[in-house]
Order: sequence, then structure tokens, then C-alpha cells
Amino acid sequence: MEILYLLVPLSAVLVLLIIAVFGWALTRGQFDDLEDEGRRILDDDQAGAKTPREQLKEGRSSSAS
Repeated sequence: MEILYLLVPLSAVLVLLIIAVFGWALTRGQFDDLEDEGRRILDDDQAGAKTPREQLKEGRSSSAS
């Protein structure tokens, strides 16, 4: 029975942490346009375009100089 004194506060902290992470994702725009991203991955129009990872590497190298 004493374990409940540990488990109840830990579960409350876990719930608050999950809510905080979800709120952070909402404010950062992670759920803004889900349908467009689903269509973008299927589009062949950008066959020669750089991937997001390549764009990120390019941005890091230009900001370092």
C-alpha cells in the first residue's frame, strides 16, 4: 500500500510531462498541415530537389562560415 505514495505522484508528473510535450509540439507547428506533407512525399514533381536533410546540412555549413 505504501507504494501508492510513490506511484500516484509519479503518474501525475508523467501526465503533466506528456501534456507539456504535446503543448510544445502544438506551439512549434508540428500539427499545422498534415495533409500537405502526406501529398508532398508522393509527388514526383520535385525529383531533382534536395531532401530536407541535405538542405539542413547546407544551412549549417553556410552559417558556420
